[in-house]
Amino acid sequence: MKERIRLFVACWLFWYLLFVAARIGFLLYHFGLTAQLSATTVAATFVHGFFLDLSMASYFMIVPALLLLISAFFSFRKLPVILKIYTFIALLLSVSIIVVDMVLYSFWGFRLDTTPLFYMDNLQGMTASVSLWLFIGGIAAVVVLTLLLQYMFNLMLRRFHFPFARKIISAVGVMAMTALVSFGIRGGVGIGAVSIGWAYFSQNTFANHVAINPVWNVAFSLTEKNDLSRKYNIMGSSEAAAICDSVFHSPSTVKSILKQPHPNLILIIVESLTAKAIGALGGIPGITPRFDSLVHEGILFDQVYASSDRTDKGLAAILSGYPSLPGSSPLKFPQKTENIPSFPRYLADRGFNTTFYYGGSLDFANYRSFIVQAGFRKLITREDFDASTFGTKWGAWDHLVFKRLLDDTPDTDSNFVKTILTLTSHEPFAIPVKPLKEGHDSETLYLNSLHYTDACIGDFIDQARKKSWWKNTLVVITADHGSMMPGNSGVEDLQKYHIPMLMLGGALSTTDTVIHTVTGQTNIAATILAQYGLSTSGFPFSTNILTRQPVPGAFFTYSGGAGYYDGQTLCIYNTMASKFNDNSPGEQLHRQRIAKAMLQHLYDDFSRR
Repeated sequence: MKERIRLFVACWLFWYLLFVAARIGFLLYHFGLTAQLSATTVAATFVHGFFLDLSMASYFMIVPALLLLISAFFSFRKLPVILKIYTFIALLLSVSIIVVDMVLYSFWGFRLDTTPLFYMDNLQGMTASVSLWLFIGGIAAVVVLTLLLQYMFNLMLRRFHFPFARKIISAVGVMAMTALVSFGIRGGVGIGAVSIGWAYFSQNTFANHVAINPVWNVAFSLTEKNDLSRKYNIMGSSEAAAICDSVFHSPSTVKSILKQPHPNLILIIVESLTAKAIGALGGIPGITPRFDSLVHEGILFDQVYASSDRTDKGLAAILSGYPSLPGSSPLKFPQKTENIPSFPRYLADRGFNTTFYYGGSLDFANYRSFIVQAGFRKLITREDFDASTFGTKWGAWDHLVFKRLLDDTPDTDSNFVKTILTLTSHEPFAIPVKPLKEGHDSETLYLNSLHYTDACIGDFIDQARKKSWWKNTLVVITADHGSMMPGNSGVEDLQKYHIPMLMLGGALSTTDTVIHTVTGQTNIAATILAQYGLSTSGFPFSTNILTRQPVPGAFFTYSGGAGYYDGQTLCIYNTMASKFNDNSPGEQLHRQRIAKAMLQHLYDDFSRR
């Protein structure tokens, strides 16, 4: 019996120590962020991550426990062989998750969950953000680490003498150990089952993320990925709806900014365009000189905040005025997004010709189904460009896509709504021109890509001004989402979500104006519709910014939380820990109530769609 118990404990310890080592590796890989933590906080990540590590290690012990139990009743000479095979498969899976999580965190800023599965239908798109060498290095790391760990496990097995003797009494000891495993899976005795919230202990988001076990997180999110039935029941539905209505209810008086009531519309959505890189918004001077000069020709909204942190979420926010639930995206549910209105569809139903331009593939993250549902009758994608001109796996350069839009819009064209989604400023940030700044680090490459796209936009506007349709066209420039760079903003940092919005064009009656109202990306839809004199009643999370008395406020979500900013104070609600990060809740009670109401009403509304 002692041999079986020793082997049981050794296997259990093997898995637990693997996850401890993974946390150490994560801290070292992201040393720039780790260096900002105190030694006490770093140690606390292991303490607060203990139960998640123990839980996952206990899950992996279910099969060994059953095998050891069987060996107590039957002669089981194949026990070490089966243990080796099982361990190799489990190691390959675990190490793959650990390595992928470690790499993707640099780009996404949250621990691995089921998000990559959402993009599995387009493997090329999934890998386009990662350089070839990083991709090869990642595979090599998975193979080498798996083989090394398997070798260590095999060495451990050599310390035991197989086969074990059949002893019924041994079954009692194994069953007792198995009971301990069940407690380990649950996280203890007499308390709630272990949850991701146990890892949240600090005001520093990175510290909380370090404490998360990525394998446990992936497994948990797999069970939760389609569950919309029991999350965010924070308050009564009617109460949440009433609070949201007070925020999103637009006054009847609309400030018209147009010379004509129904102009053409060109919507330019720029990949990852953050206010931090725009001189006109207080960002780095010289990165977007064309945008900085264009602000004098139109109306600049200098306090706009993105709804979330991915392009699919940004599309839902801009086109449908619809935010995302934390860690999710409306585009994951095509059967629901078909019931969500979009302003291009409103305009298409009234005779406008609608076209969507994107140099990449729309067969990615359900883009195509959503874009079609949003009312775009014609789609121009990477398939419409010469593949020999592609600079990255993503597809066509931005300047080629802008040229295609111009070529498709003859001088006498009218009655059109055209949206262009850029992509060159997405990782790996390759550009077809000489870079503005020297350097090969991610931040420099990113800023160079924004500079290139800014030039593309400026050149497009220069050419568009020469067209007859320009005098009756409204142009709106904004971003799909912000960026961690420059400066490595965290997921709870307001600056990560700060994006531009600029309206210009010959149809505009107002120029050289700045509107300072704090507003969310979801309000773009209602603001555009109001200028066309159309009802916005079908857009519960979008309000017209251009009113006499706009209600300031921006709501955003990310994997693990939601934020609300009204221009004075930012409230962050941690959905994992079910609490606000603010240390003075008494002073923030009103804002916290709004933030919770928005999250509740969003959940209620989306569940009904």
